[in-house]
Amino acid sequence: MRLDDERRNRLERNTKALAVETDARRQYDIAFQILSDCRALHLPVTQVLTVATAVQPVVPPVPSGSFICPECNRSFNSHHALCGHMSAHRK
Repeated sequence: MRLDDERRNRLERNTKALAVETDARRQYDIAFQILSDCRALHLPVTQVLTVATAVQPVVPPVPSGSFICPECNRSFNSHHALCGHMSAHRK
């Protein structure tokens, strides 16, 4: 019975940690621990992970204009747009 109490405590800590963690690799490790504990305790995994991840966006927004032309310092939203623009400097 003591093992179940330890798992419940770890599950609670990991659920809170997953909601604030920003590193994707660490999020994966925490989610895997949650999955293992839920299986051992016979708890619904989807309900636990849905509550834990609802607080945080899945993918952080990418800043616009992150590709800058080294010739004229003009910014572009994608690598492909920058490469297409670079041909104008070769003429």
